[in-house]
Amino acid sequence: MRTRTRRIMGKNGAIDLAIPPFNGGLFVNGGFENGFSSWLNQPSGTAWQATPDADTVQNSDNVAGRFAYQSFTLEAGATYEMSADRISGDAVITYCIDDADSGVDITNGAHRFLGHGGLMSYGITLSVAGTGTTVCDNVRLVKLFDADVVLYEGEPVTINGEPVTHTP
Repeated sequence: MRTRTRRIMGKNGAIDLAIPPFNGGLFVNGGFENGFSSWLNQPSGTAWQATPDADTVQNSDNVAGRFAYQSFTLEAGATYEMSADRISGDAVITYCIDDADSGVDITNGAHRFLGHGGLMSYGITLSVAGTGTTVCDNVRLVKLFDADVVLYEGEPVTINGEPVTHTP
């Protein structure tokens, strides 16, 4: 994994600051800082692959119906939110939810849906081919909680198995 840095200029010279890896939520390596590690292609092959030296993912074969995904068992009925960025290219990229193309374009922003309860695939799909390589980044999947549930590092705080709530 490459360490990303940003150079900041000050009156006493330059400082290189390390940029932490992208937090993909439930996705491991959602920012592709570690290449295509933890991701799979459907159908199998190399349709989606790491973009060399760029910490992004690309689909250079430009064939519709190709998924880059990870598999999870999401809590049935719980609300989840997925987001991703299209960096370049003109293909339509949609969210892969519950082993299928959701038809929801990632350029429309984050998408909320309910967990299915069984082992399913989640990620991104090249839904409609474009004119060349399409590059994406920052694929994130998070579970949303009720507004009054107290969270610590994105997870609910519990006492005796029950979520702690806060009423302002």
